[in-house]
Amino acid sequence: MKDKIVEIYNKHIKEKPYLKNDNVLLFIEGLGNYKGKAIKDITLHPKGRMGAIFAIITKDGELFYTTSASTLPDIPMGEGKYNDDTPTPTLELGVYNVYSKLHKGKYAMELGLGNESVPVIRRSGYPGSTGIDIHSRPIDDYKNAACFAGCLTISKSQFTRMLEILGVTNKGKFIGGGHYIGKVIIDRSYITEDLQKLYKEIYGSSYSSVFNTIELIINQENISSWAKESWKHCKKEGINDGIGPKNNVTEEQLMVFLSRMENYIVKKYGLKQV
Repeated sequence: MKDKIVEIYNKHIKEKPYLKNDNVLLFIEGLGNYKGKAIKDITLHPKGRMGAIFAIITKDGELFYTTSASTLPDIPMGEGKYNDDTPTPTLELGVYNVYSKLHKGKYAMELGLGNESVPVIRRSGYPGSTGIDIHSRPIDDYKNAACFAGCLTISKSQFTRMLEILGVTNKGKFIGGGHYIGKVIIDRSYITEDLQKLYKEIYGSSYSSVFNTIELIINQENISSWAKESWKHCKKEGINDGIGPKNNVTEEQLMVFLSRMENYIVKKYGLKQV
């Protein structure tokens, strides 16, 4: 997974060389472990809630990451039931400045300083938001309240460590609000084909502002007849990406496949993961 993160990071560095001189916070939607349940409406997040990787690449080149994060709201393009009656925002693709902040009294970060607006997509109106933060979240969504109504979220189990690495806290003590932390990149280029189809329906003409996916074209004739059903099933469940049926598999790719298969079995049969 580290090699994939570095590959995506280098792609952004090539496009924006100035990022190399800064701490970079990188959200990659589509490469997460998809743990957690979408309690309010499972059809909006059929694979699970934590579909993103959150990575930190320091200006010194050190890399830290977690596969338990999300850049998508509980209810994408929602009407605002869980967002103070304001249509739910989804942060657009891009690069944003990040600052230390308290989010509902807890250590967090914000995009833009104070009342600085960042571009978002909503069901109607309000093209900007001054309230997009980076904060912790539980594994599952809340049932009757917003777990994530537009902010970027990271699993509680990993968030404290990430804050310390970024210097938002120093030995557990908050450094105060308004301190510049680095730049965050929002990348949603690795959404699987089935989720691409779902989110194209949800976001409509705004899809390209939120997702930078490449259209996936699979030549089914390259798949051996005896493997077609298994290939289709594993692709549907997110165990593989549905591309390159004849490709050789590296050890790191094999570990990812096995990990995804484990997550699938745990979910399907209601087992306890240890």
